[in-house]
Amino acid sequence: MSYIAPVHDGGDLHRRYLPLAFITGVASLLVAVAIQGTAIAVVTSFVRAVEAGPRGCLPTDFPTYPGAQLTGVSIDFGSPSGCSVENVVDARQSDVADYYTANLNTGGWQVTETDASSGDISFERTSDPSTYGRVQLSTRHAQTVVDIDLVRG
Repeated sequence: MSYIAPVHDGGDLHRRYLPLAFITGVASLLVAVAIQGTAIAVVTSFVRAVEAGPRGCLPTDFPTYPGAQLTGVSIDFGSPSGCSVENVVDARQSDVADYYTANLNTGGWQVTETDASSGDISFERTSDPSTYGRVQLSTRHAQTVVDIDLVRG
């Protein structure tokens, strides 16, 4: 006695797995577009930050020490978002501290805390306290380094 296996034309398999293959393909395409979109957003934001000069990614109303030279920018796209900007200035650290203490208490900003021993000045936006940050001052090769960290809530 012999047994002959039934022969399938593949039609059932095609109908069963075609939608799954389509969904997998679309999902892969969406992931690729999302990755590419994120990469483009990162590059675009960096270019805008560099083009903005010493302000980097900071709001246009944020005070910038006169003559500051942009030396670094870091952008965080998480939640909350934010950025870090590093500038160097040819001025004494005490003069730069006085500038930021005075200018972050005008316009849309206010100083929330200062620590002269560490060179830290904490601030927040008066209209939106979920936007806040810190200016940290240090000295490098007779220049004052101004590190500004900003968080946008």
